[in-house]
Amino acid sequence: MAAHSSGSHPRQALKVTFSIDKGKIQILRFERLPMIAPPAVGDPPQAGKNGGYWIELRDGNDRVLFHRVLHNPLRDSVEVHSPDGKIERVFGDPGKPSVFDVLLPDDGAATSIVVMGESLTPVTARKSAARAAGELARFSVPSGRSGNPGRTTP
Repeated sequence: MAAHSSGSHPRQALKVTFSIDKGKIQILRFERLPMIAPPAVGDPPQAGKNGGYWIELRDGNDRVLFHRVLHNPLRDSVEVHSPDGKIERVFGDPGKPSVFDVLLPDDGAATSIVVMGESLTPVTARKSAARAAGELARFSVPSGRSGNPGRTTP
């Protein structure tokens, strides 16, 4: 996949609120904000090679313009601290939708927002261990100042 564009930093950010519920992801709402989005950190992860979760802004030629690495958006595990100092990670089904916000640069060349990751299924329901990430969902960059596009993906 191509590296990030080397253009100037947009002076407007796109705040996108996502929801993950029962293996489906959707954009709940979006808002354009008069601010510079925080920069991407590190090299862009690669589908099929890296694990984890991230968001990509892509142009009409499907080139990655920007990426934002995410913490696990499923929120299907917690750290449990015991009095003796032992820390253990416990996995479970979150039982309710996971909602999270992502700040992206409002790049006029961007045509799609792509959610990349290992799976939208909680760890306890997966049949196998973590695997390399791939495309989980794709949305058109919303138009307008703010709103609720109501788009979902299977």
